[in-house]
Amino acid sequence: MPDLYYDADTALAEVPVNVFPLVDDTDFKSIEADVNYNAAGLTLIWHFVTCAGAYSQTAVTPTDTGGNYDWVEQGNGIFTIEIPASGGATINNDTEGFGWFTGVATGILPWRGPTCGFRRVALNDLFIEGGTASTNMEDFFDGTGYAGGTAKLTVDMAKISGDADAADNLELMFDGTGYVGGTARLKVDVDLWTGSAAPDVATQAELAVACRDVAKAGAAVGSIGEAIVAIETDTGTTLDDKIDAVDDLLDTEIATLTTELAKVPKSDSNVSWNATALGAIKTALEAAGSSLAAILDDTGTSGVALADASISAAKWAANGLAAAAIADDVGTEIGTAVWATAARTLTSAASFQVKKNTELVAFPFVMTDSTLHAPATGLTVTATRSIDGAGFEACANSVTEITSGWYKITLAAADLNGGTIGLRFTATAADDLNLSIITQA
Repeated sequence: MPDLYYDADTALAEVPVNVFPLVDDTDFKSIEADVNYNAAGLTLIWHFVTCAGAYSQTAVTPTDTGGNYDWVEQGNGIFTIEIPASGGATINNDTEGFGWFTGVATGILPWRGPTCGFRRVALNDLFIEGGTASTNMEDFFDGTGYAGGTAKLTVDMAKISGDADAADNLELMFDGTGYVGGTARLKVDVDLWTGSAAPDVATQAELAVACRDVAKAGAAVGSIGEAIVAIETDTGTTLDDKIDAVDDLLDTEIATLTTELAKVPKSDSNVSWNATALGAIKTALEAAGSSLAAILDDTGTSGVALADASISAAKWAANGLAAAAIADDVGTEIGTAVWATAARTLTSAASFQVKKNTELVAFPFVMTDSTLHAPATGLTVTATRSIDGAGFEACANSVTEITSGWYKITLAAADLNGGTIGLRFTATAADDLNLSIITQA
């Protein structure tokens, strides 16, 4: 359904071009309330679909004042445009159908306007505005529908039958209460029925046959009724025999089911165990035992091995898989497997720390932009350093770009001639980068 309805063939002063406020395309939330008719990059398209389904789109150039398409700011980022009934250079309100605007401008997110329906003035008058057509409709039904309306539909009998007396004749035939109570009854024109002034013998015979057929139909209906009564009062010879047969079949099937159920193993002492079922259970348990033995005998090629009897029978009986039980029994063995060699040597710290008063080549770092804080490329980066808490001074070498927001600098020995070094990297439109280094003598 359209969002708005307008009268077709009417000049429209203010048709909305956007449903929601125009929004800035940088932060995606600031309302653009000051957009002129000739704003940079402004492109406005009018989309229209006729009632027959023909679609078209037309570029519209807004005007300031006194034009055919005057652009007006309504406030809070909402704008309207004028559409003439005729004479416009691009679009006119001269066709019934549905239309909407789309647009874009520099610095503004693309937008869409409401769907507008264009139809005859009389329809809007009837359904919306409550004009003459609506008043006539209301008078006709009087607000409560035809039954309670004070203004009824008028039927012109003279126009229907061509006879001015038709209404009086109709009233006389029914007398206001329908055929049964009417003083003037409907009559059968024998001449029209049979083609003669009186029905002939053949016609009378056909009527007699028709009456007999009606009587037979009545008798058939009566027989059906008697059959229904017979079913309701049946003494049971045929129906009872069928019911007895079904009952016997049920007794047989229930007995068979009871016999089969007796074969199922149960803990009830009154029912004997089924040997076949017990054998299957035994086989399954033996297979499970073999799998368990394989796990306990594992030599550890795919994991840590468990020593023989590492989990005692007592532990199995008392929730042997509990965390405490596992820790008691296998903890030492896991430790032994992991620390098979008593001594562990860590790599010397000197191999990865920055050395004091020693050149560090191609020290890498990332710079981010100050808006989205994403890696920034193409920056001119200034590098300064502070040695042992002294003021910042320029580094000996300049910064060069690597790629994808990464940069590098060769820190000279003089830049690192201290125990603690502070590095600061800055660039226009970028976040400052501050780093600390502890050197090794």
